[in-house]
Amino acid sequence: MGLSSNTLIHLTDKKESLIGILKEGFKVKYCNEQISMKDGPISAAFPMISFSDIPLSELHLHIESYGDYGIGLKKSWAKNNGLNPVLYFDDKSSLGEKIRSTFQNIDKKVRKGELQSVDFEIAINIFSYSKNYEGKLKTNKITKDNYRFSDEREWRYVPSENELGKAKSHVYLSSYKTKEQKDEANNKLSHIRLKFSADDINYIFVKDESEISELISVIRNSQGEESFGSVERLMSRIITSEQIKTDI
Repeated sequence: MGLSSNTLIHLTDKKESLIGILKEGFKVKYCNEQISMKDGPISAAFPMISFSDIPLSELHLHIESYGDYGIGLKKSWAKNNGLNPVLYFDDKSSLGEKIRSTFQNIDKKVRKGELQSVDFEIAINIFSYSKNYEGKLKTNKITKDNYRFSDEREWRYVPSENELGKAKSHVYLSSYKTKEQKDEANNKLSHIRLKFSADDINYIFVKDESEISELISVIRNSQGEESFGSVERLMSRIITSEQIKTDI
């Protein structure tokens, strides 16, 4: 069996967030990314949704970092919707330094009006799929030093320029410093949803068994009567985090 699975997993630490995903699809949000290199870091904010290509047998470590709730979707769905694995590089690598110098030059030229926007957008898109091999992880649940991000085998969905529309003016080589700035930027993305059907779902993850009936009701109401058979099959695909930690 290979290290990768046929499922991409998205986790959250709130049941309400999972219910929102099941009802409306994924909301695209800006994520502050800091990519460290030997001559210093580059910070940027990108609109994205992140998933992990992790087998269930290894998911317990991911749950500890990101939360007890989530959804696992077929990799075929991911490919059909334009998701792509991220590019990992070591902070002392020559590739990392080339990326740093390239984007510093691009940023300077854009600010001076010396670079066409299409060139900037192509470069930014590549940068939005880049990540350190390891570094500091900080989530709502934990903070870890020397965390190996590559173990997550992350895939990302980054909206196209057409999908972003007017919101694309917020994609720059800088991070949002305050919650208010980030909320304002995210509001401009409210029209973008990454959708899926019941047939695309391989797993749903909840914290404990008492929450399963509520999730089944949400799925039935959001998918409609025409998906009744698919929804019924999903009942056997709901897994608790306790099962993952002890039985898988």
